[in-house]
Formats: sequence, C-alpha cells, structure tokens
Amino acid sequence: MALEIGTIKDTLLHISDDTKRLALALRPGILDDLGPVPAIRWLVDQLNDEESIESKISVKNYPRQLNHEIGTHLFRIAQEALNNIRRHAEATRVVVTLEFNQETVRMAIRDNGKGFSLRNISRFSKQHKLGMIGIQERVRLLDGILKIDSKPGKGTNISVEFCD
Repeated sequence: MALEIGTIKDTLLHISDDTKRLALALRPGILDDLGPVPAIRWLVDQLNDEESIESKISVKNYPRQLNHEIGTHLFRIAQEALNNIRRHAEATRVVVTLEFNQETVRMAIRDNGKGFSLRNISRFSKQHKLGMIGIQERVRLLDGILKIDSKPGKGTNISVEFCD
C-alpha cells in the first residue's frame, strides 16, 4: 500500500512538473514582461542552442508599441513556424525578420529546409499536422495577410502582416 502511494505521489509530481513546463511554453514570462520582440528573439536563440540550426533574427524600425493581441499572435506564429522547422524541415539555417512600419508590422520566417508542396496544406489537418493550420487561423483572426512560399527542396518562407 505504501509503495502504491509513493508511486502515485511521484506520478503526480511528474504531471505537475510537465504542466508547469507546458504553461511556460504556452505563455513564457518574457512575452508579458518584455514584449514580443525579446520573446521571439528567445525562440530563435533556443533553436540555435537546442537544435544547432543557424538561426538569426533581424528587427527593423523598432521599437514601437504593438497592440497586445498582435504581439501575442506574432509570438505564437513564430513559435509554431520554428517548431515546424525543428520537426519537419531538416533546415540548417533560419532567418526571422520583423519589420515595424507606421501602421503595420510584418514578420517573415525563412528556412533552407526541404520545403513542401503548397497543395499539401489542405491535407495537414488530416495528418494531425496542425501547425500551419494554426498559423492560418491566427492570421485570419486579426484580418492579417499570410503568404507562404515553399517548394520541395527549396525551403520555406512564411510571411505575415498585420495592421496595428
């Protein structure tokens, strides 16, 4: 009986730790404390450190305050795109570009990975590959513009633009 209680307690502690890690991944403090640009820089640095993918970020015409909702969506889109690169692209280089203009903000994420056929996007949800679908939904929610340029063997470039 005591052994079972100890096992249950260990399992609950592991679940608690996993939940904390998941919560941090979904809403890291850096996003709330410092904003989307440092948070996206943090994602790029993680890709460099953890995956040994040469990852860079370029920020143009910053700083200016962003609508909180747009900042959160930019972070989530970057997070999803970089996770897709990590899991599927077999890339060795990634460049994230953020460009702030007077009324718009644009983010482009370009990799040199294996790319994919744009015709396959509609099949991603059936294959439980929801990252690109999530990006499309986030852009649609804010009436943004999404451009995806990818070809097998040629890498991928994802560009989003929002009016602020």
